[in-house]
Amino acid sequence: METAQGRIICHLRGRLKKGRSDGDFITVGDRVQVLQHPGGEGSIEEIEERETALVRLAPTARGVYRQLLAANLDQVVLVFSCANPEPHLRMLDRFLVICEKQGIPPVIVANKVD
Repeated sequence: METAQGRIICHLRGRLKKGRSDGDFITVGDRVQVLQHPGGEGSIEEIEERETALVRLAPTARGVYRQLLAANLDQVVLVFSCANPEPHLRMLDRFLVICEKQGIPPVIVANKVD
């Protein structure tokens, strides 16, 4: 955890894990409330409400699995090569749909154009 006072190694409180799916605990970009313990470590006491979330949905035998990739994003930068390897346009389409659905503005960067 990076704070104004420096880095703190934190553990997620057990009560925060209850009622959450495997892919929805905590992720990059989450804003949290931390309680610092003696010895320099801390515990994550609360996860604040997310403004945006980049979520990958994957169908499974038990329904749809939600994998949380990042939270509170202002923008998504999608970098794809033009050659070597060939661009994976279906993947680009999937990311654009995810961004549109979740209201996150995307930027597409074409790499290896030479």
